[in-house]
Amino acid sequence: MEFRKPLLITLGAGCLVVLTAATIPAITSEPQFEEANQPTQSTDAASLPPDSDRLPPLRYLASNDGFLVVKPPNSGASDVEKKKRSGALVRYSVEIESGLKSRARALSEITDQVLQDRKHGWGSDGSRNFQRVANASTANIRVVLASPATVDSRCATVGLFTAGTFSCWDGSRAMINLDRWKEGAADFNSLDLYRRYVINHEVGHGLGFGHLSCPSAGALAPLMMQQTKTTGACKPNAWPYP
Repeated sequence: MEFRKPLLITLGAGCLVVLTAATIPAITSEPQFEEANQPTQSTDAASLPPDSDRLPPLRYLASNDGFLVVKPPNSGASDVEKKKRSGALVRYSVEIESGLKSRARALSEITDQVLQDRKHGWGSDGSRNFQRVANASTANIRVVLASPATVDSRCATVGLFTAGTFSCWDGSRAMINLDRWKEGAADFNSLDLYRRYVINHEVGHGLGFGHLSCPSAGALAPLMMQQTKTTGACKPNAWPYP
């Protein structure tokens, strides 16, 4: 699962594509296999504490297919600002497999930071306006953190072999492998950077982008390169518009 930099490069070889119906403008449901060097201003997700008395408790809704939707935090005036943004509306949900509530806060915060990023994210060119929803049935893209076995099972339904190791886009969900979320990947020296990469990469498949290859030695890897496997001669990159 990896990137199409705004500067389009040749699609990587061996990418399996399963076509399904598009749900919104500029978004397709083509399943893709798998899962930067842009500095971020947020706190490393690994240091975020689980729900406690120091933080407002997270709230959940059950989806109709066995996951727990993390309800969006109350954002007040920011919702008004989001509605004024240009671009096709992309509704997304943040979900976890039952039993992973201790991981929900980091997933929730990082997903919002990544998809709402107006400088380097998928909506930074004005073509898309991401809005988080609490009802999975209304989401165009569902970001789901799940165990390797569950990821394998969901990805297998669209012909993708994730081998307990990779993440995937299954046609409606960015299925994020729990082991990768906890451990990152060999070519990333920052877990926070990897987490941003894997979300952006799988969401990129949900937006219709296929795999790319490293363009040249020393360059930033295209987001849609399969960086979980290797960044090759490129440097790791978590953003579509670094």
